[in-house]
Amino acid sequence: MIDRDYISKYKKRIENSAQKILTTGGIEKPDIVIQQGSAPIEGLLDVIRKNGRFTMMVPYKKIGFPVPTVANHIGMLVVAEVTVHQSFDGKKKKPRRLVLWLLQGRHHFYESGSAHEAAFMMRVCIRYGAKNFILLNAAGGLTFEAGKIIFLKDCAGNIPSPNIAFFEDNRRFVNCSNLFDLNWYFRAKFPNSLGSYFAVQGPEYESPCTAIDLRDRGFNSVGMSTVPEVWAIKAQNPKISIAGVSLITNNHFDENAHAVSHSEVTRMAKENDAKLTDVVRSLIIAVK
Repeated sequence: MIDRDYISKYKKRIENSAQKILTTGGIEKPDIVIQQGSAPIEGLLDVIRKNGRFTMMVPYKKIGFPVPTVANHIGMLVVAEVTVHQSFDGKKKKPRRLVLWLLQGRHHFYESGSAHEAAFMMRVCIRYGAKNFILLNAAGGLTFEAGKIIFLKDCAGNIPSPNIAFFEDNRRFVNCSNLFDLNWYFRAKFPNSLGSYFAVQGPEYESPCTAIDLRDRGFNSVGMSTVPEVWAIKAQNPKISIAGVSLITNNHFDENAHAVSHSEVTRMAKENDAKLTDVVRSLIIAVK
């Protein structure tokens, strides 16, 4: 039950987790937090090795983060620093040093039935000073084919809000008119392939009936994550920049639609790892 006692304990857990990160030592405030999902973008690790270094790898359990229970979600906070030698306009500029936090795996609503748990890591990151988030997910395509990468301009879902009974500075209501930083996409030269994402509770994959309904309502992709994180981030600080990226791993339309499995999702994620790595690299370069 979400009552005052639950929220009080929840907030204490956030503070305790932030304090555990602080006392771990050597973990700097992140310039960008990258939330990885079923598309783990292993190629990004190579980009970091070539342009920077890893400074810390900490298991979620050690710092009080919810431990993922889904295959391919490692449950590790990877802290790294990279040097960016160019600006988003492609011109050589004074090198910038950026600190990255890679969240390798997430806690989904269906793992515990709690949207508050799904949003927990975002709140800890913000408590630690994060101002930019890249949220990745693997999604079913309602209008885009498998292998396509889309940039989220909006999202919705039937997952309960992680902001129920959770108020900061007496802000009870959350403005959802501009959830994602579209200018960030434009600076990264991704003006096309914008789309809207719908989050279902899971763990059921979408039936044909659900897929048709969501497509008719104007959604381009569907999955089981991201929305609680976005809602929580905007509740904490409306000025935080969010880039949402969906890798379409299966079709929910035409003659190519077929039964979905987690193994199929992870296979498609692996096949498109290089493409997704390039996208994240471009977003890192384009961050303000």
